Amino acid sequence: MNIEFQPSGFEKGSYLNVGAQWLWRPFPSFAFEYGDPIRVRLMSDKNPDQFVSFESQEQFGTTVRNLARAGAAQITNLRASFATVDASLRAWRREKDRFAYHLGVAYGLTNRAREAREHFGAARVKDPEHEWQRADNRMIDELNELVGDSEAFRARITKIIQNERDTLKLVRAPNLDLPR
Repeated sequence: MNIEFQPSGFEKGSYLNVGAQWLWRPFPSFAFEYGDPIRVRLMSDKNPDQFVSFESQEQFGTTVRNLARAGAAQITNLRASFATVDASLRAWRREKDRFAYHLGVAYGLTNRAREAREHFGAARVKDPEHEWQRADNRMIDELNELVGDSEAFRARITKIIQNERDTLKLVRAPNLDLPR
């Protein structure tokens, strides 16, 4: 889970972004793959706003505490949405085109090769224009080949996760407990 208090380039204040990121998909930085900016309803506002302006230290301190509480609640909701493989699959299937890669990995980890291959096929970029898209396609093809070999697939996903942890300068996970 990622949480970010994001400043504005135009005025003093902050946005709050909360989202989930799965480290089994290489990405060079933290990302908000699933989630939305937090909207906070101030006592004087009729509509929630994404941006909290700095007007005074007292006002901003109170508002940022409310923003942090809303962020913590969103983290709790996201953790519940992705607490199990089945819960994750339900969430990702709502936007299956966007989350085809994650669906492929989850199905692959749970030994559902047919579904994994179907979603990996959907995750491929059809006419890649950029090197990163070609690299994604090569990785998807590699995973698609490994789907039938549960241990090899799990080993490759573990390696991807550990590489991502290194890239993001996170502590290495000694024993990853991937779902089955």
